[in-house]
Amino acid sequence: MSKLAKYLISDLQGDSSKPSIKFFRSSGAYGYILWLPVVDNFYSKQNMSVDELVTKLEKYASRRTILGFIHKGVDAKFLEKKIFLMIKEKS
Repeated sequence: MSKLAKYLISDLQGDSSKPSIKFFRSSGAYGYILWLPVVDNFYSKQNMSVDELVTKLEKYASRRTILGFIHKGVDAKFLEKKIFLMIKEKS
């Protein structure tokens, strides 16, 4: 079983009073659906852009709602937002 699957199972069976888990569960479907790729990317050591998250969640909430939720998560230190520079080489 993958680390992600083990983590999700332990979360669902465990203590949901942890502030981070409570934060993601408190916002309906889009909070939980945002949490899943975040946890998956954490365990696979990959980065995900804000736009990628918004695209995954646009069925469940508006762009404004999702961005607001992400900003609240960053402020609460449940999410970490980094800025990556892209360097293009001249051909």
